[in-house]
Amino acid sequence: MGVDAENEGNGGVIPALELSQLLTSIRNRGSHVLAVIDTSHAAALRLVENQEPLNIWSYKKMLPEEITPKAEERITLRPGAGGLSVFYASKDVQQAGEYERTDGKSYGLFSYSLAAALTTADPGASVRTLALKTKEYMGHVRETRQHPVYQSTDPDAPILAPQQPSSGLKLELHDPPVTRGAIRIGKNKFTVKGRIKQPGKIVDLSINFRSVKPADFDRKTGEFTMRDVEMKPGQNELSVLATFSDFHKEVMVIPVAVEGNLEQIVGSGKQYVLTIANSDYSKTSYTVLKTPGNDVKEISTLLAGQYGFASSIKDRDGNQHNLTLVDASRDKITEVMEVLVDALRPEDSLLVYYAGHGIYDETSQQAFWVPVDGSRRTKLISADELTTRFFANMQARHVLVVSDSCYSGALSRGGDTVKERTGEDRSRYIERMLAKQTRQLLSSGNNEPVADGGGNNHSIFAQALIEGLQEMDETLFTVSDLFYGHIKTRVAGARSANQSPQLQMIKKSGDEGGEFVFKKKKALGTP
Repeated sequence: MGVDAENEGNGGVIPALELSQLLTSIRNRGSHVLAVIDTSHAAALRLVENQEPLNIWSYKKMLPEEITPKAEERITLRPGAGGLSVFYASKDVQQAGEYERTDGKSYGLFSYSLAAALTTADPGASVRTLALKTKEYMGHVRETRQHPVYQSTDPDAPILAPQQPSSGLKLELHDPPVTRGAIRIGKNKFTVKGRIKQPGKIVDLSINFRSVKPADFDRKTGEFTMRDVEMKPGQNELSVLATFSDFHKEVMVIPVAVEGNLEQIVGSGKQYVLTIANSDYSKTSYTVLKTPGNDVKEISTLLAGQYGFASSIKDRDGNQHNLTLVDASRDKITEVMEVLVDALRPEDSLLVYYAGHGIYDETSQQAFWVPVDGSRRTKLISADELTTRFFANMQARHVLVVSDSCYSGALSRGGDTVKERTGEDRSRYIERMLAKQTRQLLSSGNNEPVADGGGNNHSIFAQALIEGLQEMDETLFTVSDLFYGHIKTRVAGARSANQSPQLQMIKKSGDEGGEFVFKKKKALGTP
């Protein structure tokens, strides 16, 4: 097939081989294909024969040109491929005619006749029957010397057979293990192991269109192994196709997320967590809080055990500093913050978790953390100080501040809300977010009071965070995945609280539009 243009550069061709390759690719997926070619010299395409040269006739040059494809570009037909039928409107040396109806509308003669045959054919009509009816209609429509050509791998195969309900492929997948949602793997080449529960009836089993070797498929037990299954990073499908002795096929398609080489994506940096649990405000006018100690203890254990966060850090002189603070004063909090400014490297990540009192000053329009010695204003820690003195000067590329305190939403200093990811492939999104510097605030509420309790010896916010971190199936995920998938609706919808958690960028802190990324220890091969 081809097009010819008067001006050089405006023409192009679709070689017959490319059409054949397309049909072969579809058939290799187990589908049966019916191709209809309504054009002059249609049979010259020889799609079934998978011709190599293509003759192009030019009305200007009046000379044939031959295009020969490279042999290595040919797609080979795989075992268990679907059938192929091709209806050519004309022989290779014939013109294809048109038919003009009485209403003035024109149609290809062959296509019009084929449509008529399809509308009147009985259910279960075969390729052969449909071909004969089309030829018959062509004679009724108008007198013609046009002779269609029909080819088929199975001329008696039904074209209009009513859809049969699938019995479903009974499959147990052992490796990689199936989890909720997509299977998530860390390498792009892996081995698939499983069991087909009806093995005696299967004549061919293929995985992603590669037939399982007979030695790797036990027809008695149904156990099978396919080695070196390769997928690209991102979202993929694992297709298991079984061809049965009566030639019908059953397929199971399982979503697979290839998260690439996690060591390479994550890099060599370390993850640190600074936790501040302030409960004992007995020396101030603020009430004593019940849950910060429990919240910090469980969150610290979870982050260390499942995610590999360190709760201590060495400064440049080799001195070790504890990052777990309980009932901390202003001086202690700022001292540790200064250590982090000095010790963190660009490839590191820092999560700061604060549970305690917070206030908002209407006059200055600033939010503050309240240390346990915060009876005077000079002992408070403002959002401006946290941002300009500490977070903006830290070398760590990724910093997430989690604040479970009243008026904590105002700590962002008017930063934009982090939106939920939509559409973009998750793995590619994570790689983009890791490449950008981020300073984010995950707060238990907006500029409002929040509840101390309501979550089984935890605050309602802390309980949602704990459950979310425990329930995430992914080995790599962003804080927005955690927030929109697990925290926001649980907190905002809780009857025991009247608060709206927020996820925002911290304004004027050096945020470049990245996201904080959580990385589970098991994904990195650590014990």
